[in-house]
Amino acid sequence: MIYLKRYVIVVVFIFSILVSFFLYANSISGTFLYDDIAISSRPELRQASYLPKIWVEPYYPNDPEAGAFRPFVIFAFATHFIIFGDSPSGFHVVNILLNGFVTFLLFLVILRLFGKLSLAFVAAGLFAFFPIHSEAVAFIKSQDELWAAVFTLLSWLVFLKATQKKIDYVLLGISTVLFLFATLSKETIFSVPLLFLSVFWLQKRPTLKTFLYVGLFFASGGLLYMIVRFSILGQAAFGSDNLFFALNPLRRADLVTRWQTAFKIAFILLSKTIVPYNLSATYAYNSLPLVFNMLTSPQAILGALFLCVFILILFVKRVSLVVKVGSLIVLIPYFMVSRLFFLGGEIV
Repeated sequence: MIYLKRYVIVVVFIFSILVSFFLYANSISGTFLYDDIAISSRPELRQASYLPKIWVEPYYPNDPEAGAFRPFVIFAFATHFIIFGDSPSGFHVVNILLNGFVTFLLFLVILRLFGKLSLAFVAAGLFAFFPIHSEAVAFIKSQDELWAAVFTLLSWLVFLKATQKKIDYVLLGISTVLFLFATLSKETIFSVPLLFLSVFWLQKRPTLKTFLYVGLFFASGGLLYMIVRFSILGQAAFGSDNLFFALNPLRRADLVTRWQTAFKIAFILLSKTIVPYNLSATYAYNSLPLVFNMLTSPQAILGALFLCVFILILFVKRVSLVVKVGSLIVLIPYFMVSRLFFLGGEIV
């Protein structure tokens, strides 16, 4: 592990923020759009007395069937309204700051994982400049993505510290709490403890007993989250939703169609991350056609091949740890958005 001097860390932090503003300052003049309006049109979010209620209601109070429970981000929005007012420019500035902070945290995670300064700079630099991230920064509502990323990376940093030598169970508890705040920002982050634990297994090769003890912290946190989520959303807590066909055609599709389409989703996510061609301003239009016969869909075939390669990498001894961790970073979050198991939400 490389230990950087404090001034170097400060410089990297400031540079991350400046890069974020360089890339996204043009969004500051934007107004509320799409789902932003559902939040900005709620007058109760301007009242301090309403803040406690946010933690015990669905993301859409009048539509619990949407299956969304994100109290932290609504709390953050409400706090912003109360302190800074209604101007959308303020929300855009916050998103840009959060994006810079996420880039900085990613740099720290990679540095702590591998102890390679050059690798940390390259990874953070690529992350900062990927155009596919523009929706998460320029779209005010997507502050849920940013907060989820902040808490996830903070949780991972604390986890890495907790498992560096002798297991520090106090730090593991803190990491679990941070993970809970990530899920309370956006539920699709629920799978990240599997990422932490998988990388821990690859790097440290702990005894099964130690691994189970460590995993028990996140399992307990995840169970607590699901109990609270179920108490707020009922049956909608488990991934069903009431979106109409144009937004979520997979909701009515059979299992084979869902799985074949999931491979197509894998291809699209990977290809548009690397080659940002034909990105859409909103996922509400031009819904992704389902795959009824995989043999007629080159995208689904390529997506399946990509996934097989990433899985195979994990079992090849000669492949470096960096590449294996990279494969896990792709695979584990993908399964939460692939619609292989969970039907809630728009198609991608």
